Amino acid sequence: MKNILVVAEGTIAQNFVAMIGKRRVAQNSYHIISSTLVSCGTKDSVNIIFHNIDPTSELRVKNLFDTTMYDHAFIIIKEFEDCIDICNNILAVDNKIRLVVVDQWGGADFGNISSNVTVIRSNDLISSHVYDNLPNVPKIAKNVGLGNGEIMEMHIPFGSSYAFRHIGSITQQKWKIVALYRAGKQILPTNATMIRPNDTLLTVGNPMVLDGIYKLINKRKGFFPEPFGKNIFLLLDLRFDSKRVLEYVEESIFMLDKFNTRKLCIYVIYPTDVKLVADIKKFQSENIQVIISFDVKNIASSIEFEISSCDIGIVLCSKKTLKSDNRSKIFYDLRKLIYVFGRNGLNQVTKAILIMKNENKMESISSAVLDICETFNLPLQISDFSSDNVTVESNIIERHYDAMAPLFNTVVNFEYKVANPIREIAKMENVIEIAPYSRTKIRSGIIEFILSKSLDFLVSANKHPKMLIPFEASDV
Repeated sequence: MKNILVVAEGTIAQNFVAMIGKRRVAQNSYHIISSTLVSCGTKDSVNIIFHNIDPTSELRVKNLFDTTMYDHAFIIIKEFEDCIDICNNILAVDNKIRLVVVDQWGGADFGNISSNVTVIRSNDLISSHVYDNLPNVPKIAKNVGLGNGEIMEMHIPFGSSYAFRHIGSITQQKWKIVALYRAGKQILPTNATMIRPNDTLLTVGNPMVLDGIYKLINKRKGFFPEPFGKNIFLLLDLRFDSKRVLEYVEESIFMLDKFNTRKLCIYVIYPTDVKLVADIKKFQSENIQVIISFDVKNIASSIEFEISSCDIGIVLCSKKTLKSDNRSKIFYDLRKLIYVFGRNGLNQVTKAILIMKNENKMESISSAVLDICETFNLPLQISDFSSDNVTVESNIIERHYDAMAPLFNTVVNFEYKVANPIREIAKMENVIEIAPYSRTKIRSGIIEFILSKSLDFLVSANKHPKMLIPFEASDV
């Protein structure tokens, strides 16, 4: 049982004592020195005892401490001079007690009264609470942990780059989503939990990192490929890519130009061609870093390290490079977008194509799909090759994309027909294929042909470039 002394006079004190009475802590015993609160008719309870003494009298305070040992003392009174006298009286009796004083006088100077004294400034609390209700101001836990912003609450607006994303698809370095609040309920999230508009995230991490994440959540434009990461990673395996290396570099630079304040990391493995390596190094600049790796034993771990340390959001590579050494699994585990080069370059693309899948998948990748289309200024065509009529599920998907499209300034068209999707897409010109990819769909040869009727990986041909979005089945 902890004994707590409260010197209480005035409105704030009255509210504080009332709160003690309502939220009783069985392990605490409260001794309240007050004349006005006793006269107001407040009654003693099992763990609340009132004392009608003069706390400015050192003798009275000493007599009180002679009968009870107190762990904490709280001073909430109107007069500043009386407050100083009371603090000195208590510290004269027990200089190790933790003393909490409420400053109601607007920045009163308590001097170096004691290192055990904590001053709560009421004006600062009120102004801070009012400030927290301004738009675009993150709410941080001021009285929990260090109180420096390492615990932050973030609201997800409609159209945010974090809306309709699985938590597992978001890179969380030096920060973590620990809880999610939706419709008045708390959800303890898993990697498969989908973030929806109007959700509130409770996050923990480095205050500077959280502040940046808050801005990303509330300012969507110009931040692609967030939230997967910030920069671009071009992986060149010279065993497969030597003939088109310079094309791939030029295409990567074209993508870099579409982003704002991003960087490109060119990572070369199996550098057997000295002249080609020299040509690649010529692209080194302020925004382009070239790394030549001669380590053939630890390629996978080296790639993982570079992607993580360089805050990579999107990985560019050829189909053969992606298929080799189970690299698609590496990229999925890191939750990165994958851009697969096609025979036609990104600069030739005039439209994005997405094959309609089940409602859950279509909803979960919608924000990323539309962000891609807006970034490259492409209209989106969503095709259902399994039916020539609008079904109940496809109608729901249509409504969802129609609602989201204006937020991304993207035109969305829908196509319904019964046809072979591989043949239909092979007929198309100047398109980029967009598809989700997940852990369960990654295995040898996956890029060769569609894996199932759900068309999770329609990346069978080399003709068109492809953008693969990490996806995990949603549990919420």
